[in-house]
Amino acid sequence: MGKKTYDWTDLFNGIVTIDKIKCTRCQREDETGGNDNWKSSMKFFNIGWRATRLNTYCPVCAKKKLK
Repeated sequence: MGKKTYDWTDLFNGIVTIDKIKCTRCQREDETGGNDNWKSSMKFFNIGWRATRLNTYCPVCAKKKLK
């Protein structure tokens, strides 16, 4: 079984509001200032946010948790 790959579309469910996302592990929040969930998801993904089916991880927690 290969290494799991993550996609920006995984983050869509982790977005709290149109431009805000919250890490389920450390509770860190981040904002993009955007007005579209899809564009916000791409921006969050590009700065290191990752998501699994049940959790959303900030860049710091993603490095620790998703090896």
